[in-house]
Amino acid sequence: MNPFRITALALLVLFGLVGATSCSKPAPVVVDEEPELTVEEMEAERERQRLARLSDRTLKMRKRLRNAKASQIDRNLFQDLQALLISTQGTKYENDALSMMNQSKERFQTKAQNELDAVLARVNALMEDGDFVGADEELFKFPEAYHHVPWSVGTREPTDALKEWGKKQEEIKLFDRASTHADTVMSRAAGLKNQGTLEGIIAAIAILESYHDRYKNTKHYPEVREMIERYLPIYEELKAEAAPPPDIAWVEMGVEGLIPHGPTELFKELESGYEVENKTESPVQIVGGEKEWIDYTMECDVRIDSGQKLLIGMSAGFSRGQYGYKPIRVPIRTGEWVRLRVQVRKGKFEIYDLDEGEILDEGRTAFPEGNFAVFALPAETIALKKVRYQLYRSTKDAAAEDSGGGGDQEDGNG
Repeated sequence: MNPFRITALALLVLFGLVGATSCSKPAPVVVDEEPELTVEEMEAERERQRLARLSDRTLKMRKRLRNAKASQIDRNLFQDLQALLISTQGTKYENDALSMMNQSKERFQTKAQNELDAVLARVNALMEDGDFVGADEELFKFPEAYHHVPWSVGTREPTDALKEWGKKQEEIKLFDRASTHADTVMSRAAGLKNQGTLEGIIAAIAILESYHDRYKNTKHYPEVREMIERYLPIYEELKAEAAPPPDIAWVEMGVEGLIPHGPTELFKELESGYEVENKTESPVQIVGGEKEWIDYTMECDVRIDSGQKLLIGMSAGFSRGQYGYKPIRVPIRTGEWVRLRVQVRKGKFEIYDLDEGEILDEGRTAFPEGNFAVFALPAETIALKKVRYQLYRSTKDAAAEDSGGGGDQEDGNG
């Protein structure tokens, strides 16, 4: 076949195919389109993704806490926990976050307490040895990292351990004062007791009684109380030795034995005494007894028409160059006669309400000897009658009276 012919046929076939292709319609392209999401569906999807992230954060935090050492329970951890707790509010993960927060707080408080307990063990040993300075220094070795909680924001909230630490510091100060005070009162009391006199043992017991009740929880308090118990029989023995013989007669004083001190017009004489209505601006008084009286018992009927306490002076003496009393007030019933007994022995006084059978007051006299008196303050009205007394000792015969023997000597430790 002619080559030219072959080439022409090929071109015809090629152009025929091209024409056929250009004249036919292209096949349609099929695209799968997703339907558009509603607003509600988009919100739900976002919430699903948020909860998935919270679930992941919660799991990671739980693992972090499980592997955390005590020293890693710190402010950074609590900041992350606080952020997680805020993020999970209102979700099912909130309780998990809150539980992890509370567990972490408990772990931190426990660690702080363990650190403090280790310090307190050494502190208590030093206190038991009486080394309160050393105990205070040891107490300050409590690590500062456990003084305040790391989860508080904007404040310095103390840990439970720090609160206990503060109480221990006050306890050390209290025990230190208790020890010093106990040494002082016990030493002074032993010296007074060794005088072997009733006055000395009374003063010794009074000093021991001054040891304050705030020291009750210290080891020194029972030591002082035990010393008092040992001194009480000595007091009773010396008191019995100083008691007056039973055959000393009562002496009726009568109105002639009483001396009104004050403007005469204020005093009204009674059958066996006086009534005084004080209209002045200064105290007035009804005086009885002698300046030489040392030990005596006096009984009288008294009445006070205003106020609820009677002012009584005993054992007057000189103070700052003036002769007078250091009176005390005792409670009595107002507006009625009350039978009183005043007993003065070895520098100690006791005042009794004989009608009620009770002691109204007791203590030490200001001076070793002297008169007695009842006082009416401005605007007060008092009355005194039916006075009688037993005189046991006066300065006139004091030199001839035996002062009593001494007891066993005792050192400052009781």
